[in-house]
Amino acid sequence: MAGGEQEALQLRRIDCILNNFRLSELYLENNELIDISGALGHLTCLQVLMLHNNQLTKLEEVVRELRPMQALRVLNLFNNPLAQENEYRSYVIHNLPSVELLDRQEVLQSERDRAWRMYEQEQYLLRETIAFGRRAEGLPPRTRSQDRHTRPSTIPEKDVVANNFDMPPHENPNHAVALRSVSRAVMQYSMFDWSKVPKSEQRRLAEGSPELPQIMTIRFK
Repeated sequence: MAGGEQEALQLRRIDCILNNFRLSELYLENNELIDISGALGHLTCLQVLMLHNNQLTKLEEVVRELRPMQALRVLNLFNNPLAQENEYRSYVIHNLPSVELLDRQEVLQSERDRAWRMYEQEQYLLRETIAFGRRAEGLPPRTRSQDRHTRPSTIPEKDVVANNFDMPPHENPNHAVALRSVSRAVMQYSMFDWSKVPKSEQRRLAEGSPELPQIMTIRFK
């Protein structure tokens, strides 16, 4: 076949597979495909898809088109412009978890873990660090020699401040207030600035490791 005839047969778009719902393997490599949006998403039985050596440039759109393919096991996207994007492999692994062989390389569990931490950062930090409403240790409880319901109430003398039913009286009001304030339970919760958490696309396109938001712990009584 002459070179000109071969180039003329190379596909740039796909619009001829609309009714082939039961396809399990599809080989579209070595073409000039620039877009597959709306052309492959209905092929939910697909297990093998070869798209290498094309001109696909939009990684998010390609991955979005392939997400309905829950049975997809083998996927080739190498030698496309989108494969040059930062964290390309991690992005595909995270968004297409059924894929076991990507660009002729087995997907390792360590790669899945790394992709999960990268693109599920909010949930990861939430599980690892946030303890909203968790009760912190306060002062040890005061020991009592008698049960509070059986101890007789005492009549406070003049200028004596305290709850005579539960606590011994104090002659100094400030001392009584201070003692009660330190005996309260201490509560704490942690939070961080969600506005500084980068979106998944920003993390993928950013150079180097993204800066983690600072976590603040607030304690109160």
